[in-house]
Amino acid sequence: MENTTWTDAEVQVIAGDFTIPDGLTLTIDPGTVVKFEFGQFFVDGTLNIAGTAAESVVFTSYADDAHGGDTNNDGNA
Repeated sequence: MENTTWTDAEVQVIAGDFTIPDGLTLTIDPGTVVKFEFGQFFVDGTLNIAGTAAESVVFTSYADDAHGGDTNNDGNA
């Protein structure tokens, strides 16, 4: 991994353990949706979450269709 920025251009899906290594930075821009299918999220480096009241950053389940759409393609199930 290198210093990275996640934007609202696509839903970020965590499928497995994810680590921000020591010395590196992950920035998450306003309006970004992060969905967890399984695994854990570890921060050894720096996590910058740049959400605002108008454009929050959403951390949610992979099965959540209300944010970021039907990521798991199960329709209304």
